[in-house]
Amino acid sequence: MIASPSQSIERKIETRSTRLHKDRDNGKDKGKKGSILTGKKSRKAEFLANNGEGWTMVIGNEAGDLDSLASALGYAWLRPNMSGKAITYITTPREDFVLRAENLHALGLAGINHPFEELYCPGDPIPSQVSQFALVDHNPGLF
Repeated sequence: MIASPSQSIERKIETRSTRLHKDRDNGKDKGKKGSILTGKKSRKAEFLANNGEGWTMVIGNEAGDLDSLASALGYAWLRPNMSGKAITYITTPREDFVLRAENLHALGLAGINHPFEELYCPGDPIPSQVSQFALVDHNPGLF
């Protein structure tokens, strides 16, 4: 059976992430208890189950570089501590994600081995009830 491009990309991400964990932990998988990203998979499921109602979608800039991804993840984590629920939207398309080696490395170190399952991505349906958006790492042009 031939793997779809999305499955192939996820396999590459998982392989790279596993290698990063082994390198970091000297071959011992220690887990990521207490991580800033703990519960991302269940957060995405809850977001979809609620049809996005009462949630803020946090979006980085269109470049999808590491500072944009980190800003979106950080704000989505911080927002529930202030007011309401939030989810990160990755701006990099699935088929281009392997081109962002710095993002793959950072996500792997953070314990996100399946970014398409755990984070909101282009191609995922946007629930109809989402009414709040937060744009982070945005550089407005001069007018």
